[in-house]
Amino acid sequence: MAGTPSRQVRRQKTARDCAPLSIALFIASISAVALTTLFERKLVGLSMSAERWLGFATIVLPAAIGACLGIAGIASGRRRALSAAALVLNALVAAFFALVLSFAG
Repeated sequence: MAGTPSRQVRRQKTARDCAPLSIALFIASISAVALTTLFERKLVGLSMSAERWLGFATIVLPAAIGACLGIAGIASGRRRALSAAALVLNALVAAFFALVLSFAG
């Protein structure tokens, strides 16, 4: 019986706060959009498919991972409001830019 409280404390310590990482991925996606727009002239030599893969890897993928972390943050019960905001923002960015990449060109 003496070991039971320490197990509960250990479980509580392992619950990760995913909200800050999810927000960081959202900021990274938005920064990638700004940098891609800023350096658009440097990307002229790339093929259309290479530009799409670059946009997917730098904009859509981090936002999708951030949305998944937002779901995990809501499920963990820590900072639910921040996790929900991160989930909504990341999901909107991922969906919007996935559609832009799929219909562009």
